[in-house]
Amino acid sequence: METSGSVCWLLRNVLFAHHLRRPNEHAVVVALTRDGQPDPVTMAQPFLDNTTTVALYHRTWESIYDEICLNEESLQPFRSYFEDKSLNLRPAFNLHQNAAPGWTPRGA
Repeated sequence: METSGSVCWLLRNVLFAHHLRRPNEHAVVVALTRDGQPDPVTMAQPFLDNTTTVALYHRTWESIYDEICLNEESLQPFRSYFEDKSLNLRPAFNLHQNAAPGWTPRGA
């Protein structure tokens, strides 16, 4: 998705979260991208005022994999999804750059 399109989707999600939350409820929107893609939160910030009631964060799929999936055995199906996911006949995620010492890809 092009950068301006991703910023529009992100702002749309912030708007929905703002309108769907109940009074005194904390709403959060997380922009998920792949490593190496621009941070859409930084690009969206100029369009938000400082009174927004929705917290906005950026994470990468690879950071989720590194922080959560690698060391939790119960998440094996999720880990397998990351490792097997493809995009345009290539691996969808760059999982090996931050791998823990001693980690080897499945099937290696």
